[in-house]
Amino acid sequence: MNALSSQEYINFLQRGIIVHSYLYYELDSSIISDQEFDKKSRELVLLKNTYPDLWEASEYYYIFGDEYSGATGFHLYHGLAKTQQEKIRVIADILLNNYQK
Repeated sequence: MNALSSQEYINFLQRGIIVHSYLYYELDSSIISDQEFDKKSRELVLLKNTYPDLWEASEYYYIFGDEYSGATGFHLYHGLAKTQQEKIRVIADILLNNYQK
């Protein structure tokens, strides 16, 4: 299996942050600790600063923008297009169901 490209990894981390924010803020659930969420957020901010061109080309740039600092994910889900909200809900449901087993 090939490793993810930097662009794919940025997209992956962004999606993960949105999914976990959705779980936390919308469903009042969590499958990772606050410390793990903070670690992923710091990593995403580091990638944003290291690869600004890839950041601006990322799938969820329109939600995160240049001002993303990793401080919160409260607003992320509600800024998504409806089709992407559905995608996030499906991913979150699958993760939550598997976590609860």
